[in-house]
Amino acid sequence: MTNESSLDLRSANVGFRWGAIGDYPNGEYNIGRVYYWYDPDGASPNVEDRDLRQRHREILDADWKRLFTEAFDRGERRFASLEWLSDDESAAACPL
Repeated sequence: MTNESSLDLRSANVGFRWGAIGDYPNGEYNIGRVYYWYDPDGASPNVEDRDLRQRHREILDADWKRLFTEAFDRGERRFASLEWLSDDESAAACPL
């Protein structure tokens, strides 16, 4: 896995989707949040947090938590702002 990423961690947003978490031997799983980083301008593809963290092992845990928290806050504020857009505008602005 390369250290390269086209996302700028200082301006990217973090969002989440609901997905299967865990892979148990009996085939069961839990449903939970799967966090991903995304470019609010849509210029870069979404990257799951787990994968992006592996690409940037050089970043200390405390610094990663700060970057993640800031990006999640930006993502939540963006999501909240979509409430005031028309359905067409919301669909265009949502990275999913």
